[in-house]
Amino acid sequence: MWAEWPSLSYTPLTIAFKAAGSPPWLNPLYFRSISVGSDLWRQKYLYPMIFDMLYIPLTSTLVRLATCSDGYVQIVLPSGATCACIDHFGYFWGVGLAGFVALYLSALRYKLYTEPLATTMDFRFQTSFQIIMVMARTLNPIVSMLVSQLDIEQHPAIGSGIALGFLFCMTLLFCYNYKVQPCIGSGRLPNNIRALTFSSAMYASLVVLAFIGASAPITDLYYALTPLPLLWLTVWRLNNRRALQFHIPDKSILGLLSDATSSTSRAVGTIAALYMDPSKLHPLQYNALMGRLQQLVESPESLDPSIRVMALRILWFSHIQAFRKQKAPIEEVGKTSAIPFKHYLKDVENAHRTPSVASSSSPPTQPVKPRIKGVCIKIHRIHHVKEPDVAQSSLLRNNTSSVSAVAPCGSRPSSENLFHLISIRGKRWLAKDETPEDAVSGLAHIFSLGVDTLRDACMQQHKTAMQDSARFLLEWYKARYVRLSGGTYLRALSALCSTSSACSKHVLDVVHSLHKLTLDGRLTPSLWLRDVECLSYISIGLDAPSASTVRKCAWMMALVLQVAEADRTRNPCVLLTPDAMHRVCAGLRRWTDDYIICATLESVATETMPRSTSSLPEIVMVVDLLESVEFKPNSMDRASKRSLARTEGLSLVAPSVLKEVEYRRATRRELVELLRRTQALHEAAQTPDLRMRGRNGPAHRRSRAYDLAEAQMSLVMLFTSAKRCALDDYVANGLDDALRTFFEANIRPLLENTTLKLPREHKRWWPCT
Repeated sequence: MWAEWPSLSYTPLTIAFKAAGSPPWLNPLYFRSISVGSDLWRQKYLYPMIFDMLYIPLTSTLVRLATCSDGYVQIVLPSGATCACIDHFGYFWGVGLAGFVALYLSALRYKLYTEPLATTMDFRFQTSFQIIMVMARTLNPIVSMLVSQLDIEQHPAIGSGIALGFLFCMTLLFCYNYKVQPCIGSGRLPNNIRALTFSSAMYASLVVLAFIGASAPITDLYYALTPLPLLWLTVWRLNNRRALQFHIPDKSILGLLSDATSSTSRAVGTIAALYMDPSKLHPLQYNALMGRLQQLVESPESLDPSIRVMALRILWFSHIQAFRKQKAPIEEVGKTSAIPFKHYLKDVENAHRTPSVASSSSPPTQPVKPRIKGVCIKIHRIHHVKEPDVAQSSLLRNNTSSVSAVAPCGSRPSSENLFHLISIRGKRWLAKDETPEDAVSGLAHIFSLGVDTLRDACMQQHKTAMQDSARFLLEWYKARYVRLSGGTYLRALSALCSTSSACSKHVLDVVHSLHKLTLDGRLTPSLWLRDVECLSYISIGLDAPSASTVRKCAWMMALVLQVAEADRTRNPCVLLTPDAMHRVCAGLRRWTDDYIICATLESVATETMPRSTSSLPEIVMVVDLLESVEFKPNSMDRASKRSLARTEGLSLVAPSVLKEVEYRRATRRELVELLRRTQALHEAAQTPDLRMRGRNGPAHRRSRAYDLAEAQMSLVMLFTSAKRCALDDYVANGLDDALRTFFEANIRPLLENTTLKLPREHKRWWPCT
């Protein structure tokens, strides 16, 4: 990294030297052979030296070896031949090109796979940035080769073009380095060095452009380079202010946790404590570490909610060994009021949940690598680990005396060690020496902190924290370590749903579980209304690809809104967020062939209308749980007393959407009226009338036949011309049995035999807000 500073700064100057006809300052060195030792020696010394420190000189040497550039020392073979000999040029070209390609690919592989695993540095660069830097370093030999081969002294415009391209590349790298600060960890110094490198190369390129444009003597170039130290000082101070925002102090884990001035340091310390190996700590440091974590989780302002969940996981494992010595779970509420175990259900009958559909985007022959999310807390076996006599390479980097210097008074190591090492599925944790009763009390307190963290994450709309805390609580529930109340269970599942992709199995399972519990009466509408945000959280299920999932989600939303409308103290129009209403409108556009979904979403859209100040609209029930478990919204197409065109007050539903809803409902009502009229005419035509046997009898029969044919034609026209109304599914699921039987026997054959050609209808799109 230090070598990049002079190398990239010198690269544009070669253009000026060639244009001025002066010899360059530096000549490349040819590196002959380097002996290779052990793997450890290669990873710690050889690879960084070749692919970092000497990468630019090596690539420059190989490029010039392959191109046989003039003005440089040439290798002489034992026969006295050089690359200038036409008969031997192919050997030099092949060796130089093969070496350049091998070195370039090896450098990319080193930056991708080897360097991220190194343990000799306290910082890491982003892998994508390291790949860009390998390409940027390769510019040095390429530019040098072009400068040596082209006649820039006679054609200075070519040199200006090369310098301008180099300036463009360095400017992009400088802007990216300043904005992103790609060095992760204690990276203030590396980020500043890279800023110096790119700014120096930019200034040198500008000087070269001015030098070539003015055709000045070479001494003017040297004078123009004298302000470089002042530029370096300015850039260092400028980038240092930016780098301090991303810098993590080079402290121990306990020192990071005790840093009261930086929340970032505490977050990094918590993450390091979660994934560290406690066996590398001195036993006297156990109390200080766990005591500091306990203090951080007690104060919500000390940690970000997502980091707080990680600290709770560490404390959870410290009590689990003693907790498992007794059988009773933690009771948030009584057993009769709690959600029973095994009620997080998988929607196994859903075809969109199968692995083949979930992984259809990837090739079938390519195995899918599992993604590890957090730490699994369902314990099967705990092994006691014997504490080492001497801590090996302590991660805290502090001895007994230095711990007291950074730890608070309440967390200083005492003579009595309260923790010991355990192993769970190969991962070592710190476990507390306590009785089962104390473990139950400790875990109950951690559980209450987890519930508070979930509530805080929902209030802050912190998506990552919502997902982590919801999974943390659900892992307790699925492992049967805690009985959740209906409110906590509803909040956890809805938070998990809102932070997952609509196509993921979590959304399908959450909607299926909530639907089943709502049908069983364990999650009542009044419980939903206590936490109205959950209704908007589960609306992500309306974007699911599965029709059954969308139907269940819409049903729950419609049920809660109908109960809310019956309560005069609540305003249904504020129960859903704009994002939730946007999904409702999108569902109306998407599911135009499914009557149940259409009718339910239409009810949701109309229930969120502001209440009229003159009269309260009649409640239109979507489902009656006491009559049937299966939802058939037959009554949703009745003419509502609410005027959909009148929107008094603020509404999240656009008038065009309400107009579309009214059009669909009016079309279905018209279909029912035509069917009843046609059925009556058909029955009248089949019944003989004895009073019409006179001379006017045949005329009357022709009149009734004509009326029947006209009604049937009107039905065919309505059925074939109406769009987006799900009439076909409405006949199958919305009509009563008598009308459905009459339709299938008398109207369906006419629809199959009709030859009407309807004009093409343009797609209608309407806004959602």
